[in-house]
Amino acid sequence: MDTIRQKKHQALLHILESAKMDFPLLQEMKELVLHDAKEGQYQLLRFGWNDKHRIFDVLMHFELRPDGKIWIQRNLTAVSVEDELLKKGIVSKEIVLGTEYPAYRKFSGFALA
Repeated sequence: MDTIRQKKHQALLHILESAKMDFPLLQEMKELVLHDAKEGQYQLLRFGWNDKHRIFDVLMHFELRPDGKIWIQRNLTAVSVEDELLKKGIVSKEIVLGTEYPAYRKFSGFALA
């Protein structure tokens, strides 16, 4: 893994771990950070039971694609992932808001694809 890709990998893991600590957990809930550096996939999962209701949520999902761009595919947290990436030195042209409709991305100030 080259230095730039390693920097992005570490930034994504840090964001996931930080978000994990920001959520109060119910007694029978767990959170899990999953990542596959080879495939560039990063997720924060929450699962368990809330009373009699089964919970299984993907709270965050990022991709680090072969072209070096970070795609934010899902973020159900209060953490501003794009701001955190910018603070870590990742430039906006390397961040894609995959949660935004493609035609609207041009207004975001981030990469189109």
